Amino acid sequence: MWFHCWAGIGRSSLLAALLLGMDGVEPAAAWAMISAARGFPVPDTRQQEEWLASWWASRG
Repeated sequence: MWFHCWAGIGRSSLLAALLLGMDGVEPAAAWAMISAARGFPVPDTRQQEEWLASWWASRG
């Protein structure tokens, strides 16, 4: 697994999405919330989107 970041769009957005997910927010909603707050679409890469979706699916 790797993280890419560009001006706080990549790694920090993935971490924020993970934290939102830990609070019960589904990935699509988390990305939408973060995109609205940043004023820039996130995630930065498809791998970040896939990682969060995989984590969401595997949580117990």
